[in-house]
Amino acid sequence: MLGRARQAIPLVLLACVVLFFVNEIWRGTKNAHQPSHHYGANQTRNEYQANNIFSAWWNWTTDDPVAFYTSILSLLTAVLVGVSFIQIRFLTLAEITARRAAIAARRSANAARKSAEHIPRVERAYVFLGMEVTSEIAINSVNGKKSKVSFGLKNHGKTPAAIHELHVMADFWGAGWPAMVTAIKMEIQKGWMISAGETQDGYSTEFPLHSEQIERARTGKGYILFWGKVAYRDVFGESHESGWCRAYHFESGGWRFAGDETLNYYT
Repeated sequence: MLGRARQAIPLVLLACVVLFFVNEIWRGTKNAHQPSHHYGANQTRNEYQANNIFSAWWNWTTDDPVAFYTSILSLLTAVLVGVSFIQIRFLTLAEITARRAAIAARRSANAARKSAEHIPRVERAYVFLGMEVTSEIAINSVNGKKSKVSFGLKNHGKTPAAIHELHVMADFWGAGWPAMVTAIKMEIQKGWMISAGETQDGYSTEFPLHSEQIERARTGKGYILFWGKVAYRDVFGESHESGWCRAYHFESGGWRFAGDETLNYYT
């Protein structure tokens, strides 16, 4: 209320100044009055009324009914114009406020959507090949013994994972990298679950190796590779995969990362 009053005060002062100058200009257009040495009270009052725009307007409108009606209609029209300007101003402010509210609502909706999308990424399961991969490299020609790779899976996420597929393969590879489709699907127990932060070991695969393959891998003319993928579902009902590829290192007797992004990935 005080804010509106402060805004109206300059307008009222401006209107008074404008009316003052209009009255003075109107008086200046009147014919000069001949000086007289005898002034009566009525003459003084008549001269004042003649030099006042408001008195002249009142006398003109009250003497003529049509003029009076027209003046009243003009005043009402002016009031309506003023009210219309006020309404337009408030409608403009309302439109601006509504637009700002709509923008704020849209931003809030986008923030809520991003937050909802962010929760599964943080709370979902992330299953990868376990860090402990052991092996027994043997020459197949000796008593038909096969080489063996033992491994496990670890859930690095915050919620359990339901494992529904496991593909693994190990073999000598002469050049390039194998395709993931060459990994063989293993038989797994239905309903296999891995809890958050849990590592489940005890899985292995066997494969034959010949002496010349071992020698080529030892001299850097090929690789003994172990690759595969695990497919699982999280608690949000989404399916995911993670793949891996490891190469046997003869000096350390362990497995190191190998392959490209078609073998080492996660979804």
